[in-house]
Amino acid sequence: MSKKKLTPLIIALFVFVGASAYWSCSGEKQLFDIQTIGVQTKMAGKEDVLLLDVRTPEEFDGPLGHLEGAKLIPLQELPQRLDEIKSYKNKEIVVYCRSGGRSQRASQILIDNGFRKVKNMVGGMRAWNEMLEKR
Repeated sequence: MSKKKLTPLIIALFVFVGASAYWSCSGEKQLFDIQTIGVQTKMAGKEDVLLLDVRTPEEFDGPLGHLEGAKLIPLQELPQRLDEIKSYKNKEIVVYCRSGGRSQRASQILIDNGFRKVKNMVGGMRAWNEMLEKR
């Protein structure tokens, strides 16, 4: 291979390695999504995961139900109640709501406050119940 062909490959490699090193060392906190089937798998495997419901108490006990073992902290109360879940700063937290909007905001609050393994359940309890109905 000639130097002219090799140079762009080397440059691309350096850019890739540099970007990878930056993202892994920068402490950049990202929001990750998890599908309902992934949550079901974690629950079935009895993994040490905090299931965090950020809806209102009425919704938690309402017709859509809630995930077994979930902790309820409504979105509007979350910033003041972070101490209740501080033992999960380095453990996995799955956040959910009715359809995914509030849980996405709650996930960002957690990430901004140093929680490292936060996942937003896509579609919330609506998607969860749809998944169960299909089985």
